[in-house]
Amino acid sequence: MRFGHTEVDVEHLLLALLDQTHGLIPRLLERCGVDVDAVRGDVTKALSRGRACPTQAPPATCASRALAPLLDDGDMRPGG
Repeated sequence: MRFGHTEVDVEHLLLALLDQTHGLIPRLLERCGVDVDAVRGDVTKALSRGRACPTQAPPATCASRALAPLLDDGDMRPGG
C-alpha cells in the first residue's frame, strides 16, 4: 500500500522479507556476502517506478498472477 499498487507481486514479498531486520532472509543473505541494504534499495526503487492507483480512493489489493500460485502452493503451507 505504501507504493499505491493494486497488486502484491513477488517484489513486494521480497521487500517485506528484507524489511524483517532480524528475520531469516536478511541473515542468510548477509552470510552469503550479499549487501541486504543495497538489494532493499534496488527493490524499493523498482517498486517506486511501478504503476500506482489513483490517490483519491484506497487501493483494493490482490496478489499478482506471478505471486498467487506461490501463495496457493500446498507445499508452501506448514505441513503441506
